[in-house]
Amino acid sequence: MTVALCTKCGNIKKGLLVPCDNCGIGSRNSDFELLFTDHYISEITIRDFGALISKLQDSAIDKSVAEWAFYYIINTYYPEFGISDIPPTYTESSKELVKELVLDNIIIEDGPILSNIDDKYATMVKHYKTNCPFCKSSMSFAAWHVLNGTSDANLKSGLNEGRFFRSKCMRCDKVHSVYYDMIYFDIEYNPAVILLKDSLSDISHEMKTVTKDYFEELFEGFNYRKVRSQNELIEKVRIFRDDLDDIEVELAKHIIHSSSESKKNSSLVYSHKRSNIIKGQSLVFKNSINQSDSILYSMRKHAEQRRYLISLMKKRLNKDKHDWLVINQDRVETLLGEIGVKIP
Repeated sequence: MTVALCTKCGNIKKGLLVPCDNCGIGSRNSDFELLFTDHYISEITIRDFGALISKLQDSAIDKSVAEWAFYYIINTYYPEFGISDIPPTYTESSKELVKELVLDNIIIEDGPILSNIDDKYATMVKHYKTNCPFCKSSMSFAAWHVLNGTSDANLKSGLNEGRFFRSKCMRCDKVHSVYYDMIYFDIEYNPAVILLKDSLSDISHEMKTVTKDYFEELFEGFNYRKVRSQNELIEKVRIFRDDLDDIEVELAKHIIHSSSESKKNSSLVYSHKRSNIIKGQSLVFKNSINQSDSILYSMRKHAEQRRYLISLMKKRLNKDKHDWLVINQDRVETLLGEIGVKIP
């Protein structure tokens, strides 16, 4: 029988959809509450979350504030459980209640479902016990080793904002970055599979060996890319989300760097594309040091020459026997050198 958590009062239930023996409330948000069952996390972890809810209920005069404070804690410290909107009338009171209490981090033990996933392309999150680098208290971190971003706006938003690579300590409330490997794929827009192999990885995890054949059972026509950092992964997802060719984006960076502004714009990151009835489509880049600075590159500029250069570079890339291509500005500069082109 499923062991479940009543997210209203913190009581443990035998069954997800059955009413709570303590408060009489049945399941109100089965998608959210399903994550607080022994399908996903251990019974020990469920009881720890139950104790947290009980503490909030005992400390709050208004019990509805305690209920929304639990959602605030999940949103802030455990985003892997999904983001739930908190009514504006309860946002500040929830924050104040959490701030008043001394709360310990909950160490999450994964449930059995992680080792028994029928869909080999499903998103896979695994929890690891880590220590906060600031207060040294023990805490859990959720690593998204496989992330299927297809048709999931919350996952794409979380990745784009970098939430899946940050951890916030409930004890000291400080945020730190965590580095790990990930496979991201998406069959919407410009379909892509991106392999992140982070040289700074903090987590020891034996990532499964995957090849083109593995993913082509799902979909033929993926772009296969390898990146070296979280920021590169996020940028690459944005590029394919906007249905762009990453070679063209990196070529645009190279052209900008080759201009008189090269020193000022020493490190560019793709942000989004912008359309104008008169000027046409432009690529918007941010300076990685000063994110407030935007650099626009018109797609009308030298369009025919760019297309010709890209066709030559792709012919060179077609000779690459690796499953995972590294496409960045350095690679574009190397390809331009191989075809004998120097952009003034």
